[in-house]
Amino acid sequence: MNTLEKLKILGAGAKYDTSCGGDERKKHPEQPLYGIYNAIAYGKCFPMLKVLQTNSCAHDCKYCVNSCRERARATFEPGELAGVFGEFAKKGLVEGLFLSSAVGGDPDLASERMLETAEIVRGKLGFGGYIHLKALPGASRDCIERLCGLANRVSINIEAPSAGRMNELSSTKAFRNDILRRMGWLGQMKRSGRLTNFTTQFVVGANGESDLEYLQMCEWMYGNLGLWRAYFSSFSPVRGTGLERRIAESPLREHALYQADWLLRVYGFRFEEIEGLTGKGGRLPVGEDLKLKYANSRKELYPVEVNEAKFSELIWVPGIGPTSASRIMKARNAGKKISGLRELGDFGVALKRAANFIVIDGAGRQSRLGEY
Repeated sequence: MNTLEKLKILGAGAKYDTSCGGDERKKHPEQPLYGIYNAIAYGKCFPMLKVLQTNSCAHDCKYCVNSCRERARATFEPGELAGVFGEFAKKGLVEGLFLSSAVGGDPDLASERMLETAEIVRGKLGFGGYIHLKALPGASRDCIERLCGLANRVSINIEAPSAGRMNELSSTKAFRNDILRRMGWLGQMKRSGRLTNFTTQFVVGANGESDLEYLQMCEWMYGNLGLWRAYFSSFSPVRGTGLERRIAESPLREHALYQADWLLRVYGFRFEEIEGLTGKGGRLPVGEDLKLKYANSRKELYPVEVNEAKFSELIWVPGIGPTSASRIMKARNAGKKISGLRELGDFGVALKRAANFIVIDGAGRQSRLGEY
């Protein structure tokens, strides 16, 4: 199998991992750019080679394309894959590398191949840009420490929200030992300064899980393991896998989970407060603004006095995010008093959403309608 055929298979296999973005770029009609995706890191969107080292896997995860026995198998040798990345980078086609792998047997052997690839890219090719490496379930601490020494970001996919849910999806992964224990190591490395951050990913809707199951696990990982953020990937059935007949999950559910996760991770909401927004079966409403829904359900917390509120109170107001709240606090700390809605608009506040939930020196919306 030639290099282009491998890239076609292993680039396509990596698309299911959303922890660096996942929009595949338009391909040149004469030169297919398999494996090149637009990714987001450090607030910047850039093209990245997103690829598997191999798709030969010993795990039997019912949702995963790598468990399909009819799938063509391919493996990149470290020097071969590093060479592909080097050529793409030289031509300006990519600015970063996202490297993952299936586990064909020993997770350390699979990790060693990724490590060797990354070492060539960093050393021989002298690439100093962005590299995201996948920590594999069951990999040794030594391998994971070496990944952290080479990568800007490391991730390990949890996929399911609990050991029980994982056992329903795979008979070969030990949820607590193979995944959570490795997350704990990553958290220790983050606290010691050897790792900037690490992420994980859930497969949403593969086995009847409620939204609350995902969110409760997120809150626990943020508080106990130092996880930076979770990503959510809507389940999509793959022919030849154990769940090939299951109906695909709606992306709208994925979007609702991202909203709720943002409330937990950025706005300081607690799990119990988000639990109150769910309906039957612990499912979040889709197509609604969850922050607005919460504000409308907790009238006793509003309106917020803009010139007196704490940062933590400001960001709970619909239409005020961390950036606009920071600008308000900076102005107030400099001795400047907020005088009206137009000024808030200059700070980036979404006025029509915020107006019903704030007052400025005691003046509510009705007295300021002429400012719109």
